[in-house]
Amino acid sequence: MSGVDIEEIRTDLFKRFEAAIPANDPILIAALFNERVLLNLATQISLILEEVHNQASAGTVQQLDTAKKMAEQLVTQAAIYIKQQTGEAIDQASDRLVQRMDMHVRELDLRMQAAEVARKGASKAQFVAIGGGAASFVFFLLGLVTYLIH
Repeated sequence: MSGVDIEEIRTDLFKRFEAAIPANDPILIAALFNERVLLNLATQISLILEEVHNQASAGTVQQLDTAKKMAEQLVTQAAIYIKQQTGEAIDQASDRLVQRMDMHVRELDLRMQAAEVARKGASKAQFVAIGGGAASFVFFLLGLVTYLIH
């Protein structure tokens, strides 16, 4: 499915909490579904960042803003979708996720502004700055999935 070994998760939970969770447990299935959604989003964000790099090489700040808005919309829509799919038990966690994603979008905006200045000197330095923000965001999302699973 997404590289996650369900049996390994179930074994780990049994060792930690002495709780046997069936492979078809709806909460486990929902958590793995959400992880799959986040991995797909990470792939889409990676594609968007690749496009951002190509646009930055061409020197078009307006195109960078468009890519940032696309990523922001994608992340916001994903957060809304995940929030709708989860129960009230994690609504607060979803709200914190939206706030953190907004913070990362603002951070990405600042990185893009810094990257535009650097672009005039070296487009490769710009790609590293944008990619670094996106990588920390993807790691944040994967960490959140791990937090929600445990």
